[in-house]
Amino acid sequence: MQIKSLLIVLLCSYGFAQEVFVQKDIINYFNEKNPFYYEKVGDIYIKEYNEIFYKGAFDIKLNANYEKKEYPLSTAEFTKAGLRQSLGNGVEFSAAYRKATGTQEYNNIKTSKEGEAIVNLHLPVFNIINSISKNQKNLSLAQQKTKIAKLQSQDKIIKFYLDVSKLYYRLLLHKELLQANRELLNKAYINFAFIDKSIQTGKLPQIALTEIESEIINRKQRVVLTNMQFQKVFYSFLQYLNISKKDFDAKYTLPELPKQSSLELLQDQAVQTAFKNSLLLKALHVKEKEITIKQKYNEVKKYPKLDVNFYGVYDLQYKEGYKATFDFNLPLQRSSYKGQKGAYTKETLLLQNRIALQKSKLRTAIITVLQEIKTKKEIINLAKKEVTLKQKVEDAQRRRYKLGIGNLLTLNQREIITLQAKQKLLSEYYKLIEKELELKYILREPL
Repeated sequence: MQIKSLLIVLLCSYGFAQEVFVQKDIINYFNEKNPFYYEKVGDIYIKEYNEIFYKGAFDIKLNANYEKKEYPLSTAEFTKAGLRQSLGNGVEFSAAYRKATGTQEYNNIKTSKEGEAIVNLHLPVFNIINSISKNQKNLSLAQQKTKIAKLQSQDKIIKFYLDVSKLYYRLLLHKELLQANRELLNKAYINFAFIDKSIQTGKLPQIALTEIESEIINRKQRVVLTNMQFQKVFYSFLQYLNISKKDFDAKYTLPELPKQSSLELLQDQAVQTAFKNSLLLKALHVKEKEITIKQKYNEVKKYPKLDVNFYGVYDLQYKEGYKATFDFNLPLQRSSYKGQKGAYTKETLLLQNRIALQKSKLRTAIITVLQEIKTKKEIINLAKKEVTLKQKVEDAQRRRYKLGIGNLLTLNQREIITLQAKQKLLSEYYKLIEKELELKYILREPL
């Protein structure tokens, strides 16, 4: 029975065990319930619906007409219902049924009592040859704008992830700074115990106790101020996750600030990765695609407008009939075509220049950040040696004090100096992480 109870307790403890919150867990809170996240992706939905709007040009449409008139010298009745659809190359097809009786003054239509079937085929010859129409151009451009919106949103999300990740590691930094100040306070309590014992044995005067009590108050203040900074960063971090501190504390614990570099990249490798993943470069290439679509549609303008219409009817009583029409239009100067062609050519050259410029900026940014990371690593190695040396001096001063050949003021100073060296080292660890995050942002590593 006792074993069974023990198992139940262990299972319950496991079920409520806290997880260590790591950087990747941030992504779990990037959802549409999070207003900070939705702000980055909301434009995509607008562009997608705008794309659907232009798809409407290719929807099958139902048309119906009915007229009935009774004039002093004439009466007539007209009924028509049919379907119409446009294709991407400008071809339009329609099929309908109509019935007309009496005198039709405006359209000169008359059918048998059974009515007639109508088929109409509109063929814009040069649109068909170039496989494009105005509707297809509008839809294709809308699709490219959706792609750009997605790339821009993706860039905003990655930037948001970078900013929240920096805040996460700043939170870990302040957590360790708080811990370091608590350790400093504990040293004061240890010194207090030593002094209290020394006073009882007559080795130290009573005033020494007042001195250490004053130092304890000072260090308590440091803890309070450091904790305030920690809580301030904590709440800033939680607002971007859209989670309460109560829920966070119930589910997670915070780890220590990482003390080792997590990124090892060669410069050429980093540059090629940045070129491949750059969302701005991808957006510029989409812009090139937009110009290609416009150029393709503009090419139709260098040909004459030649529209062919085939119109056929089949009367259920009088049998079939047909009509063919040709519509020809040729602008002799073709200024519109030449002007747009020149504009699109220059716009393409401008985009190619922007692509080259962006690649140059990426290369420079990567070289700069890699150099900064290298420098930070060197500073960290020196800071670690500094902490070791300061700790040795502090330990030596503590031994001197306990032997009665040192003083409390000097020991307090050495403890503060050691703390400052540790704080400096922790700050350098954070700065290294910050630079590595910036490099990952330049590389646009997927989330």
